[in-house]
Amino acid sequence: MSKSADNTKLHVIMEHFSFEMQDLLEEYQDGSLTIEEMVAKYHEIGTEGHDVMLYRSLLEHAKANKDKIKLHAGFIPRTYAKTLVKEGEEGAIKAA
Repeated sequence: MSKSADNTKLHVIMEHFSFEMQDLLEEYQDGSLTIEEMVAKYHEIGTEGHDVMLYRSLLEHAKANKDKIKLHAGFIPRTYAKTLVKEGEEGAIKAA
């Protein structure tokens, strides 16, 4: 899909990254962070806890083709999601 001949951009939503982690993806794609640094920061700031190195080839491909592929952090932080399930919308809004 990323090899399209026209100037379209492929947008990849990363479910393993919460919205608050968008900067990590952007810094990785622009070369400010290595994949190892990005993964370390991912575990420092997030509560998601996924093994994102399983997606290394996808991440590296997206970085090498950043003019054609844009990575997006796709979900609310897990802590807010838990609050939403337990306490409903009002509880999640208060927690935010």
